[in-house]
Amino acid sequence: MPWQRSNWKLIVVVSAVSLVALIAIHVVWQRMMLEGSLLRSLRKDADVLSVTLETSNNKSIALIELKNVARLATTIRRLESISETGRPHLSEIIWKDNSSPRLDQLYQEMHYALYEARLSGAFVLLSTRVNEAVSLASIDGYVLEVDDNALYLELYDAEHYLYRVIPLPVSP
Repeated sequence: MPWQRSNWKLIVVVSAVSLVALIAIHVVWQRMMLEGSLLRSLRKDADVLSVTLETSNNKSIALIELKNVARLATTIRRLESISETGRPHLSEIIWKDNSSPRLDQLYQEMHYALYEARLSGAFVLLSTRVNEAVSLASIDGYVLEVDDNALYLELYDAEHYLYRVIPLPVSP
């Protein structure tokens, strides 16, 4: 029979090399085409300074540095809609800002009130607490917004700005 005379070592080597080449082409295609397309779409947005994509443990994480935006909630929703339509699907988005030690300290002072309101839904009380903390700190301004998905906090002081997005619990 002719198949018994075949050089099996050559067939195995050629098959293995072909498989490795196909896997390499797939990885390069995914990195260059899919991830590149998503990065280009996010970078085109006027409120984005930079975008970095990291992959670890089969999870894609985007680090998006934002400019000083007028409405954080609107910007976040717009960028999340871009990332949801793109490939690869992002496991997480980390929002980067231009904070200062003073804004970080102020956020730490109101951190517990934010998470308490997140769980209890007492957003009017939260607004009062944030307003008091901001008044005592004498910063340039703040915006606190709530929608169905998250609390959005923006603190402004001179050229510095701090952004925090606190996801609300998912209702069953």
